[in-house]
Amino acid sequence: MKKINIFIISILIITVYAKTSFAFTDTDSHWSKDTVLKMQDSKIITGYEDDTFRPDDCMTRAEFVTVINRMLDLEEESSKYIPDINRSDWYYSEIRKAVKVGIIEGDLDGMIHPEDKITR
Repeated sequence: MKKINIFIISILIITVYAKTSFAFTDTDSHWSKDTVLKMQDSKIITGYEDDTFRPDDCMTRAEFVTVINRMLDLEEESSKYIPDINRSDWYYSEIRKAVKVGIIEGDLDGMIHPEDKITR
């Protein structure tokens, strides 16, 4: 019985402390692979639901502020009304966090345009 308990506890410890990252299916031969994996290990990036990272795609405004929010460990959200985001949008909370600290702001109509590509 004691051996079984030690085995179970060992498995739990390994599971909790093991790295949870995996290689995205589209970064194996990409020049950014090492950096992408480091950012993934730090939980700054998560990639897409199809296990891709899409390193050569442009980022949207929503994706960009999500990365910045995670780097800054932001949690508090703005209560300001933002007309072009909905509670069902994956980025709803992230946009509201970025608005709260002034990382992003709306245009004259208050629109954020979260799905627009970022520019340099």
